[in-house]
Amino acid sequence: MAEKPLSKLVMVLRSSPQVVLFAVVLLASAGRLDLPWVWALIGSHATVTLAAVPILIWRHPDLARERLRPGPGVKAWDRWWVRIYTLTVVGHLFLVGQDVGRLHWTDTVPVPVRVLALGVFLGGFAFSWWAVLREPIA
Repeated sequence: MAEKPLSKLVMVLRSSPQVVLFAVVLLASAGRLDLPWVWALIGSHATVTLAAVPILIWRHPDLARERLRPGPGVKAWDRWWVRIYTLTVVGHLFLVGQDVGRLHWTDTVPVPVRVLALGVFLGGFAFSWWAVLREPIA
């Protein structure tokens, strides 16, 4: 029996847990909520992701379906690569949360550097989504 294709709404809803996971890992590992720079990072990530995903689904629905539910023939190394990448990102977010909430390694970073770093993150993240939306096959 063939699988039903995912509707556009279902695809948007299935992509939103990434935003929640991003926030949960950061805040849980920090152990506190009074971290304005973490909230700025979460807000930046959520804004770009929640703006780009519906555009991707609207402009390239077949690509979005493939990314959410890879079909047969996906190479084993590709599946492993996605797992390794996911664990690396989650580990990085955990370490960031530990730093800002408990260990305080980077408490001495000046505010202008933090602003610049947030801008670089936001710009780089937005640029990567722009590239996906512009050239989805690359």
